Amino acid sequence: MEPQRPADVDARIQEILLRGLPCRLRLVTKPWGWSCLEVEPLEGFTHLSTPEQMASFEDSGWAYHVTLGNQIPQDILDEVSARWHGAEVVLWVWRVNEWSCVARLDDRGVGACPWVLKAIELGDAKRAWFGPHVSM
Repeated sequence: MEPQRPADVDARIQEILLRGLPCRLRLVTKPWGWSCLEVEPLEGFTHLSTPEQMASFEDSGWAYHVTLGNQIPQDILDEVSARWHGAEVVLWVWRVNEWSCVARLDDRGVGACPWVLKAIELGDAKRAWFGPHVSM
């Protein structure tokens, strides 16, 4: 599905860059071994998609998330969980690519966490070069 962007998408991107993305994180590992930090938007979270598209995504089971990858060793997941599972944080964003629906995290908080970085490195070599990001 092609993203539908609101008319004020540029202003929303600036808002994200200035204020970050307030959210609650939850470590999730799917039965096939794929792990992510699901991102539950809190008040003040700026969405890039239209409300109609967000409703469609949510109906299909999609959620905002920070991809960690596949088959990550349990000790690494335990460290990520201990630090971030259930935490209410602001995800600080360095860059937003509105067409690939990705917000690249900067080097604060989750984006600088050595356990998150290690999980990404071990879990998905194709994405490791890009670094931690929120799929939006």
